[in-house]
Amino acid sequence: GGVECFADFADGSRVGWQAKYVFDIGSLLTQATKSLETALTIHASLTQFIVCFPFDLTGPTGRRGKSGKEKFDEWRQKYEDQATADGRQLTIEAWPASKLRSLMLEFDTSGGIRSFFFSKTVLTTQWFSQHLDIANDIAGPRYTPELNVETDLWKWFAAFGRTTEWSAALNDRLRSCRSTLERLSSAVRRTESDSMSPQWPDGSRSEAQTLVDATE
Repeated sequence: GGVECFADFADGSRVGWQAKYVFDIGSLLTQATKSLETALTIHASLTQFIVCFPFDLTGPTGRRGKSGKEKFDEWRQKYEDQATADGRQLTIEAWPASKLRSLMLEFDTSGGIRSFFFSKTVLTTQWFSQHLDIANDIAGPRYTPELNVETDLWKWFAAFGRTTEWSAALNDRLRSCRSTLERLSSAVRRTESDSMSPQWPDGSRSEAQTLVDATE
């Protein structure tokens, strides 16, 4: 009846959702108009009409012609005013791609809906937080620091999570490598000997410079 689904509220009002799988504002408004007119005829208590579509409306750019948002707003205002003139209350709302993504991320914290419908898994911060809380509750009093046996496995998880400790250790190693490389590079460039350091042998200078370049 002009909507994909609807919900009724205690005050007797009804909100209906209509989804259009089109990717331009012209096709969207053409199809949405037919659906809205049908919905208003069949659903006498309809007070809110939400249009869902898989693209985002363009805003004003200063170019000639109206933007997608301006066209949608004009269409919305036209039918809201027409409903008022007919003695009924109506609000029209757009749910573009960005709105749909936000709602899905907000309500599908486990990722189950996205996995079922789109074969996509998104591990959100809330997902990790919930699973850490569950693991902590399950461990309960059985875990004590004194009984903890460390293995190298934690390093892999630390690297995967880019923890502060892992990042600090990596930076220390990188600084050490850079310092050693700088000393090597300086030695390779040395063409004269002094009391502290000899010159680099000419016969291996080319190979050594190739090594320095590759290491850098």
